[in-house]
Amino acid sequence: MKPTLETIEATILHSGLRNNKFKNSHTHPQPPIEATKGAIFTWRSKPKMTLGQGVVITSLEALIQSPDEYTHWTPNVYCYGTYTDKVHHITQGHTESNLKQINAFTVDIDIAPGTEPFNSNDLLLESLTLGLMPTLILKTTRGYQMFFILSEPAYVTSHSNFRVVAVAKKISQSLRQYFAQNFPVDMTCNHFGITRIPRTDNVEFFDSNYQYPFSKWLAWSLKQTDEPCHFKTNTVRRRHPHRQVDEPWFSLLLNQSDILGAKGLYGRNNAIFTLALACYASELSHDSCFDILNRFNLRLHLPISTNELKKTIRSAYSGTYQAASRAFVIPLLQQWVSSTLTAKELFGNPNWVKTKQPRASRKNSFLSEWKADFTAFLMRKTSTKTPFLQTTQACISDALSIPSRSLAKLLRLMQAAGEIVLHTRRGRNGGLSIAHRSVLALSVIQDKQATAKDFFYRVVAILAEAPVYRPRRYAPSPFRHASRSTHLRGHTSSALGRAPTVAGNRH
Repeated sequence: MKPTLETIEATILHSGLRNNKFKNSHTHPQPPIEATKGAIFTWRSKPKMTLGQGVVITSLEALIQSPDEYTHWTPNVYCYGTYTDKVHHITQGHTESNLKQINAFTVDIDIAPGTEPFNSNDLLLESLTLGLMPTLILKTTRGYQMFFILSEPAYVTSHSNFRVVAVAKKISQSLRQYFAQNFPVDMTCNHFGITRIPRTDNVEFFDSNYQYPFSKWLAWSLKQTDEPCHFKTNTVRRRHPHRQVDEPWFSLLLNQSDILGAKGLYGRNNAIFTLALACYASELSHDSCFDILNRFNLRLHLPISTNELKKTIRSAYSGTYQAASRAFVIPLLQQWVSSTLTAKELFGNPNWVKTKQPRASRKNSFLSEWKADFTAFLMRKTSTKTPFLQTTQACISDALSIPSRSLAKLLRLMQAAGEIVLHTRRGRNGGLSIAHRSVLALSVIQDKQATAKDFFYRVVAILAEAPVYRPRRYAPSPFRHASRSTHLRGHTSSALGRAPTVAGNRH
């Protein structure tokens, strides 16, 4: 049964609002006796949101009275909400310092003109590889918004020195960087700001079973970063003061002149503001910072106005921010300097960075390079109509020039990681039946009789039934003969037609 908007909104908000209105309630005429709860903000259109003309909502009843009245909202709950004018038009309070509880991480993906189109099924496939599924996907005018809802909200309290906000930002940044590898993710939007609101015309996918605790997201995020991250606020005294203007990234960014400004990119204004924060953290004077950034701005092909430059520097020196964040520095340099830059190159000594030689000048290849060759080979040989490739280990080894032992190790690692589905058959007519998970999942999606929920259960069933690939270590090899297609077709159809039998297993 299709979930209602009330169910979706209640799942996201996690009891952060009152159930009923305090005044003028249609269900409870008397004021309800409930503990004081938080508030969210809604807007009726994007132009009104730009002007700050919104509505403060403190109860779930007020939110669901007009299901399609609002276009934007704040899915995370704030301590309070108020207005700055007497007619209650301009809202105030949706700031990071006023956050009460974090309910979800959001990823905003925009389909830019000229880029390869995609749909919500592609996002679900990428999430399947991630191992953490989105709870909600909304269709927007330019793309999609994904909501990864926490099983329990992360409360922002003064007892922890509001540290949960900093940790949640790092998790959200890691999540966006993961999807940015294959999709045009808007990396500049606020991590806990305004998003689209669920409506009757934009809900593409919703499954309340896909909710994960904050600790699981934290463990995943720690594995994604390429730098040590301890999420501690303790400061350590240094014998020599550390200045951000002396780090390699500062000079690399300062020498760029082709930085442009565009929505969804770390562009020109972000670069100037980041450089200004580095000057402020390095204790440079306001005038020195202006001289440095004014020369930088004049070198740009499309510079900003002097008044806007002064306003940006004044904001950086206001004391609200402490220093340039690495979460912004790394993607900013990867966007405009080089996409292969790492944290060690940007914040360490660039003269001691060890780089690998080009593949053409090396005798041996890395396992990751063989993996890329094999994946491309498998994609060329298969399709959604015939997702399984019937071949032998010797044929693959000859086609890709991969040693037999290295190929066996590669297949075993890819199967253990769930990237491929592999079946073997021994004997005179033995061989391999290999399918890439994405191709196999797309073949199930294209089945008109498969629903969105059955899609995941069927893929899980296939992955669960696949035996571990263990090649024989003695001759004669059973992989030197072609396999019969009849056995493969029968096995494939049975795997796609069965659902997992383990009760209560959620993925």
